Amino acid sequence: MENILIESGIRDINQLADRYPKAEIYFHQDLDGVVSAIAMREYLEKYGIDVIDTHVIQYGDKEFSVQKPKASGDVMPVLVDFAHGKPIFTIHTDHHDTQIGVEDDTSTQFRGARSNVETISQIVSPQDIFPTDDIMMISTVDSADYARHGLTPDDVMNYIYKFEEDGSLPQNKWLLGLLTNKLLLAYKNKPDFLEELVSSSSPSLLNIFQNINRISGERSFATPEQMKVNQQRYIKSQEDSDKIYLDGEIIVQYGGGQLYKPGSYDRYTPFKLYPQADFLVIAWPLGLVQASCNPFKEERALKGINLGEIAQEVLLEFKEELENYVVPFSVLKRLSEVNVNDESIGFKSTDLEALYGDKIINMPSPQSGFGKMVRSILNIQWPKLSEKQKAILDKLGVSAWDVVTANSGGHKCITNISGLSFYKRGKRNPQRRTYGGNGGDTPYIDLVKRIQSAFVTKLKEKINSGSSLQEVYLVEAMVDDLIQKYPTEENIIQTLNDEAQNIAGSNKYLPWMVKQWMEASPDDRSEDALEEIINATSSFHQALPRINRETITGLIGVNDFPSVSTYTRIVGSPKDIHAYPNAEVLRDISMQILSDLSRGDKEKFAKSGAEKLYEDDRWLLVKPKTKEASCYYGAGTQWCTSATKGNAFGQYNKNGNLYYLIDKSRKLGPYYKLAIYRSYAGNTDSIHDERDRRLDANQEELLTNILPPQIIALIDEDMTLPPPPTQYYELPEFTKKLTEYVDNLTRPRKFGSDSGTWTLRIEGEYGWILESKESGIILQANPFFEGQYYIPVDSWQIEEKINKSWHMEVGYPPLPPYEDFRKRYMEMEDNEDIVNRKLGWVLNLYQKIMQHHVLNDETIQKVVGIDFTTWSANRWANTMTFRYPPKEGSLTQRFVDFVKKNPGKTRKEFYDSIGREYRPGHNSGFFAAIKDSGIVDLTRQGRQFVYTIGPNHQAWTEGKLRLI
Repeated sequence: MENILIESGIRDINQLADRYPKAEIYFHQDLDGVVSAIAMREYLEKYGIDVIDTHVIQYGDKEFSVQKPKASGDVMPVLVDFAHGKPIFTIHTDHHDTQIGVEDDTSTQFRGARSNVETISQIVSPQDIFPTDDIMMISTVDSADYARHGLTPDDVMNYIYKFEEDGSLPQNKWLLGLLTNKLLLAYKNKPDFLEELVSSSSPSLLNIFQNINRISGERSFATPEQMKVNQQRYIKSQEDSDKIYLDGEIIVQYGGGQLYKPGSYDRYTPFKLYPQADFLVIAWPLGLVQASCNPFKEERALKGINLGEIAQEVLLEFKEELENYVVPFSVLKRLSEVNVNDESIGFKSTDLEALYGDKIINMPSPQSGFGKMVRSILNIQWPKLSEKQKAILDKLGVSAWDVVTANSGGHKCITNISGLSFYKRGKRNPQRRTYGGNGGDTPYIDLVKRIQSAFVTKLKEKINSGSSLQEVYLVEAMVDDLIQKYPTEENIIQTLNDEAQNIAGSNKYLPWMVKQWMEASPDDRSEDALEEIINATSSFHQALPRINRETITGLIGVNDFPSVSTYTRIVGSPKDIHAYPNAEVLRDISMQILSDLSRGDKEKFAKSGAEKLYEDDRWLLVKPKTKEASCYYGAGTQWCTSATKGNAFGQYNKNGNLYYLIDKSRKLGPYYKLAIYRSYAGNTDSIHDERDRRLDANQEELLTNILPPQIIALIDEDMTLPPPPTQYYELPEFTKKLTEYVDNLTRPRKFGSDSGTWTLRIEGEYGWILESKESGIILQANPFFEGQYYIPVDSWQIEEKINKSWHMEVGYPPLPPYEDFRKRYMEMEDNEDIVNRKLGWVLNLYQKIMQHHVLNDETIQKVVGIDFTTWSANRWANTMTFRYPPKEGSLTQRFVDFVKKNPGKTRKEFYDSIGREYRPGHNSGFFAAIKDSGIVDLTRQGRQFVYTIGPNHQAWTEGKLRLI
């Protein structure tokens, strides 16, 4: 049985071991190539085959400049992780979709997999060579399967790796795999670097990482810190470059930019610059067009698009042009042997025939004298050929179509169109020459750009068609399936589907949303519960670009959840909404991520909200003053004052003081944490253990005897202090904080109004400035000017336009009564997060007042020359804007047309007209929003509500209706 298992790895391995006592391994120039070579070395050595040397091989001209095997008799050449075979190799393993140039007598192991080392370590070898965790990390890197594991461009592009203080690995081993790959790629072109790495490393990512550091240090390579600086400069140069831009959902790029600084270039820079993009199409001047999906997005084969199929369709557009040009042998050989030397394997007749086979034009028979001569010439390196020999190669060739198709390939998520550099190239080494009269593009560069442009156009067509027909079909099928499963909840499912579409543009969240509704008890299925599901999903979708394994583990710990499995599921698949057990958990985590607090930030923030009254080697006594501090010091208990949900700290803290006593030795078991509450009234004093059980009088007496006497005395002394009075900011100080808050916003706030769109900014001594997008008119509108509770509005530009003085003042109303405003917004808080939240509420109030009471003013509209009509939704979660004209066949178009033709009809009668069954509540969000917009009007007629055309219908049809 053991022999059978061994034989199932590499064909005839036992016979090969008898035939070849030595081997040389050729491996691809990346992480999978390196680890595949190490794995193959370990595998061969188990059979007594000594690996005496290793060589890097790379696609393009480097493929043929690689060093020849040292001897042909007892040394076996082995090729790993490379799709182009060659007659010289005895063993060849690879994991790509297709291989070319492989001889029939080569022992092969071709298996589609995410990495070649996975095949060698776990399939070819009877025992695993690399640890399973290492294989998973390597496979993820080689296949760019980052979204599944919640990895970001910053994770993948990182150069810096920190060990724990004791020298051990951090818990997140992903960083080790990613950094090993990053450093390996940075140093891969250093002479003999990868070869030494393969020969000196054991099958372990950690050992490979250590050897990279050792070799780079011994040879004085650029340090990670230096390369990090170079990388940041490279990213900045790409930000400013006109060679990379976003076209809809596609990043279009030409060339790689400034690549000469060590560690500067990174292939994922485009997705760091444009994280919202779905695809990248890049043209390289070396004759390559490459397209790929965004590997950091959850759905890599986005919208059902197959990039490999698109590449084939694009090439067909150029087939006639490519077939009409024959690439001479002289060009194929010259460009393939640019960097050869006497030790290189070179581009030989066997390579030509393996790559192009029967596609070769006018290839003479190998038995003929001319055929033998041609093959003999091909086996001589290009620099050594005479002009007469080169002239013979000029007469034979392969169509450019066959050259390009033989060198191109890929799959649905990444594909290459290659071999374009052979198109219309010179038959001899070039003399300096330009094209197009003014130094224009060479023919092959022009071809590269045209193919890139055609690829982008074709990709856009696929995106648009996929967004209409295919997605509509999938949406309807999913909704129908859910209604069939839960027939009594059809109205709710339709409502949730509408909301899911509004949130994400698709209904991918719908199954999770319906599941949350169905898992609630009938008594809990309320409108509030529905809103909770919708709002949680919306928050998750907003936070999704920033959700990854690192941010999740930085925000939550295993103790935050009732079960370890729930925590593990979320951390394992943080971008999968189905990993989250309910809407409350989803919302809490999403909101924390949106607020951008890391675990370290939270801990620091929490500790700052508590007063430490006593601490020795065993005991710690703190007085929490904020909810965050209460949760931090009460972690692991069942106290309602430290709960993440339904926290009651505020209620207790308002009526008294909480003290948390912690036994750091944990000798007291469930009493190692105690919550001591003293009310200001003195009638609800109590002590609770870690399980929230109240101590009786005997237990309190025993505790008192154990504790250092000063602890109880400190609590008693603290309670003699009067409750702290509520403190409020003075209006000038509050206005200053509000101004700083607005000035520090990452994006300027924009106000929509009847007079167009206005942008708010803070501008030095002028303070609060509102600038009209359409006209450039500027308003000065400083809230609470000079400590007065009102908002003055001035504009010298308006005064010039109307040729007289102009001034507005906004006070109470619409401002709320000052005392109400003061109590609600101006209370001093230790918690800066609460302060900022209140400042945000005040900014929203300011915006609403500006929109409805200032910017809609007739004088402003006249000066600006804009007469928009604005509307606002009564339902805060609304996302509908009702642009005109509506999409043909949409609900908006059909409903408005129905109301125009049938005024005074009900919603049910509309459903009857389109052949759908009416159910109360169906599409309630749409009908509420279109009424709020004023496009239609809703009035009561007897016992029914009927629709007529609304006051804003004409403004809508003129394109002048705007949501604010």
